[in-house]
Amino acid sequence: MIDGESVGLFGRLKATSKQLRRKPRGEKRVAEQVTAIKQQIRILLNSRKGSSASTPEFGLADFNDAAIGSSDMVSTIVEDVRHAIARYEPRLVVEHIQCAPNQDLPLVLDFHITGHILAEDAAQKVEIDMVLNGFDRRYTVL
Repeated sequence: MIDGESVGLFGRLKATSKQLRRKPRGEKRVAEQVTAIKQQIRILLNSRKGSSASTPEFGLADFNDAAIGSSDMVSTIVEDVRHAIARYEPRLVVEHIQCAPNQDLPLVLDFHITGHILAEDAAQKVEIDMVLNGFDRRYTVL
């Protein structure tokens, strides 16, 4: 990150020209990219389709009427997450999404996403864990 700002569009716009000339390399650059990707995924998955007038397909479908633990619902959510990331977070190529109900908290789903990003002209493996809280239907990216 650039002095605590995100590496997203607004974070880069706020950076001074001196900061913009400095380009991190190696692991630090990859870590910054992963942090920015996680932030974008959190925003994406906590948005609902139709809530943005300029991009009505941005976000996930509204699953409020469905039972959170049912196997059909879990596979529907996984496919919706996969599609949303493919469309709106092109820096991450998703290879696999694993989803399982949390044994200790029945209204929580645990997700594990594996994929890769292009960093330093090579594919870099990325793993992202996130939780869907059934109480408020919000995603937390860990």
